[in-house]
Amino acid sequence: MSFDDAVLGDLHTDLFGEFGVDAMVRRGTDDPQPVRIVVDRNAKRLGDYGQVVGRMTTASFLVAQWQPQQGDIVAWSDRLGAHVKPVESPAHEDDGFVVVAVLHG
Repeated sequence: MSFDDAVLGDLHTDLFGEFGVDAMVRRGTDDPQPVRIVVDRNAKRLGDYGQVVGRMTTASFLVAQWQPQQGDIVAWSDRLGAHVKPVESPAHEDDGFVVVAVLHG
């Protein structure tokens, strides 16, 4: 069974609708843009041999909505409160549909 890009794009959009939060992202002095992100707190950073060397917060972005760059500011609210964090590392993972960025702090 094979999927085409449109089907995979729709699947990602559905997943972000279910598991994501509404956020605003700003680059430099540009106006903030609305996006839907999936936040993963306490994600493991693995070393060369699979050992956990740190923990981080990541945000997954739909490529069709936003392609994060270092220094972008992401703001969202959830059950834990309001959050404002800069993007530290923009392309931690990128499959062409979703970009996972590491957030600072």
